[in-house]
Amino acid sequence: MKMKSVISGILTAALALSLVACGSSKEESTTAATVADTAATTAAETASKGDSATVAEGADAYADLPEMEIIVASATAASPAKNSIYAVMSEAAEAIHEKSGGKLTVKLIWDGALGGDLELIDSVMAGDISAVFCATSSMSGYIKESAVFDMPCLYDDLDQVNKAIDQFYPEYNGLANEQNLEDLCLFSNLFRGLTTNVKIEGPEDFKGMTIRTAENPYYMNFYSNLGCSPTPLAFTELFMALQQGLVKAQDNPIAAVYASKFYEVQDYYMDLDAFTYVFGVFMNKDQFDALPLEYQELMKEFAAQFAEEAVLRNSVEREEAIEGIGDQIEILPMTDEIRAAVKEAATPVYDLMRENLGAEFVDRYLAIADSVK
Repeated sequence: MKMKSVISGILTAALALSLVACGSSKEESTTAATVADTAATTAAETASKGDSATVAEGADAYADLPEMEIIVASATAASPAKNSIYAVMSEAAEAIHEKSGGKLTVKLIWDGALGGDLELIDSVMAGDISAVFCATSSMSGYIKESAVFDMPCLYDDLDQVNKAIDQFYPEYNGLANEQNLEDLCLFSNLFRGLTTNVKIEGPEDFKGMTIRTAENPYYMNFYSNLGCSPTPLAFTELFMALQQGLVKAQDNPIAAVYASKFYEVQDYYMDLDAFTYVFGVFMNKDQFDALPLEYQELMKEFAAQFAEEAVLRNSVEREEAIEGIGDQIEILPMTDEIRAAVKEAATPVYDLMRENLGAEFVDRYLAIADSVK
C-alpha cells in the first residue's frame, strides 16, 4: 500500500505520545509531559540536520532516540474466532518493535475497551489516544467524503479496489489532515455478501424482501432500488431478528456469517459483491508530526505491513468460512440477469452521492475506479 510521505513538524504543547490503558501503574508508563519533552527535543535535533537527513537501517539507528509507546485502539473484536486482523496487527507491531531495538512500542487496545468507533475517533482527534483502527464508514461524520467508499458495484475484485484506493489515498489523507488526523494506511480486504431465506433466482425475487442493513443511506438506497425493504438494525439484535423472521435477509462478509452462525437461521448465501469495506489506521496528526523521522517511517512500515497481510489473510478466512459452513447454507449463483439488476440499482446511489458530496469529487473517484479495470 502506498503511504504519503510526511515532513516532521515541531511538537505542539502537551500532546502525549505515550498513552496507557486505564489502571496502568506509573512504573509502566511514561508521563505525557516527559514524552512531550523528549519528542520535542528529538524533533528539534532532527530538524537541525536539514531535510536531507536519512534514516539509517538497523537497531543502531534508533539507539539515541527516546523510548515511546503508541496506542492503537479499536472497537473491533480481538478474538481470532471473529477475525484475524488483531493477530495481523500484533505481528506488524512486533516487527517494528524489534527493528527499533525495543525503542518504539505499538500497544493494541481492542474489543472496545476504550470506547466505540465514534468515541475513539473523538479521542484521537483530541490527542487523548494516539491512533484508532476503524472502517472509513465510521469516519463519515468527521470526513464526509469517506462515504465515497460506499459506492456499490464499482469493482470486480479486491485487487481493483486496492489499486483505486492507492490512487485516491493522497487526496483522502489530505482530508484527514484537515481533521488533525494522519491516515497511515487505507485498504480493503473484503466484500459484503448476502444471506437470505428467499431463494433468489432472478431480480424479481428481491421485491419486498426485508433486509437488515447498517444505518447507512447509501446501503439503504441501493437495496430499495433493488425492490427490497431495508431495515436498519443493531448487529447485536440481528441473529434473533433473523430467527424470528422479523427480517428475511442481511448483508455481511462470509467470515462474519460463519463467526456469527447466521447459517443456522438463513438458507441461502450469494456473493453480491456490491459493497466493500475500506479500513484505515488514523493517528493524531500533531503527535505523528512530532515523532522523530525514524519513528514516522516505522509507523508507516507498521501500517503498510498490517494492511498487506490483512488483505492476504482474508482470502484464507473466506475459504475457511465456506468450508466451515459446508452444506448448512446453499450458495446461490450471481446470474447475468441478477448482475445487471444489481448494477442498475447502483446508479441512483451515485447520483445521491453527487448531491451530498459534490459532483466533481464523486466523478473524480469514479474515474479512478474506471481506470483500474
